[in-house]
Amino acid sequence: MRALFLHADRFTYEVREPTKVAEEVPEERKRGEFQDVLVCLLTMEERDEPSIPEVARAAAVNVFEIYNKVQAKRVVLYPYAHLSSSLAAPQPSREILDELELLLREKGLEVHRSPFGWYKAFSVQVKGHPLSELSREITAEGAPRTRPTGDRHFVLALDGSEHEVTAFADGGEGFQVMLKKEALKEEHASAGHAHTPMYFA
Repeated sequence: MRALFLHADRFTYEVREPTKVAEEVPEERKRGEFQDVLVCLLTMEERDEPSIPEVARAAAVNVFEIYNKVQAKRVVLYPYAHLSSSLAAPQPSREILDELELLLREKGLEVHRSPFGWYKAFSVQVKGHPLSELSREITAEGAPRTRPTGDRHFVLALDGSEHEVTAFADGGEGFQVMLKKEALKEEHASAGHAHTPMYFA
């Protein structure tokens, strides 16, 4: 994805003519006027198609970062097919936009998305401060890593290294008993062993 971010005092758009891939647009979305807005001109690329969720997450990180830096009041996502010569197909492009809009709304942002696949007239009054015009190249590799679901037990040694519970042989017999009981939920016939303090996650 290629992106151009504009922090604007005022931004307006109005749809004019549909292209052959135009989405259906309700009357209230055929025009928009926004004050103190971060305008995100977004070009989805062919390389984004295999990694739609990751690209959307990476884009959300970038939008949220810039939104906070410039202290905008709202965000407009504006599909803009002029920042790259390698465009994604219409369907994955719209899926990325939809996912990005959802992610930003989940962060509490006021988000508006201009219609996809329409020729539009627009005007923008850029604020002119040092961060008011920024361009970014956004890839799936820039997406934040998601945490694995489900429980995972491991031993965190004092040097910071992680060890699988079943493969950890240090700590003595007492510690092994505690591992089996607390992490693996196995009862042990021996009793009376002191618990060795370690960290679990």
